[in-house]
Amino acid sequence: DFMLSGTGQFKTALTVKALEILGVEWGDLALNLAHESSGQYVVDLGLNGINMEVGVKGTYVPDSIASRIDMALDISRINLIAIEPLSGGQIKNSTGGLTGEVTVKGSPSNPEIRGFLTFQKASLVPSFVNSKFLLQDERIAFTGDGVVLENFRILDEQNNVATIKGILKTSDYTAFDMDLSLTARNFQLLNTKEGDNELFYGKVGINTTATIHGS
Repeated sequence: DFMLSGTGQFKTALTVKALEILGVEWGDLALNLAHESSGQYVVDLGLNGINMEVGVKGTYVPDSIASRIDMALDISRINLIAIEPLSGGQIKNSTGGLTGEVTVKGSPSNPEIRGFLTFQKASLVPSFVNSKFLLQDERIAFTGDGVVLENFRILDEQNNVATIKGILKTSDYTAFDMDLSLTARNFQLLNTKEGDNELFYGKVGINTTATIHGS
């Protein structure tokens, strides 16, 4: 549906049933977009289906000097299997899901991003190392200082734990300054066979207490 006024205002509604991306069904997409007399655009997007329940609502005000955005992302559920193909083969055997709430406000070139993403009963295998990593209930927070990892625990298949703590400091999400610590004991980092990797293969477990700083 599309309605256009003589003053340039419009309202439009778009529906896509059973949207597939890279061969994986994401769900039914519904988009409502309006351009108001004030010049503001109003967006209401929903994506609901077997693999995800996601909503985006908010406004955008274009301006030659200072455009403004005010958007809210609500992730009730994203099954990792749905976004695995976006990795280009770098991630495989994904299970579990992702939830979260994120807001984006201010200037599009320097937005204020706040909220969180939480992995729930998730597991995945990075193809490069071929080890299965489990993320039971781990949160990534977006704050005024940057991206915060507070006791972010990664388990291997034997339930050995690697824990990451700290922050990726940023003011504009284009440059980051790392201030992280990593602790691990008997954590299986590498589990490759000959032919899996051109550079190296084998089984590698790590014991470490390390700090990571810099950009």
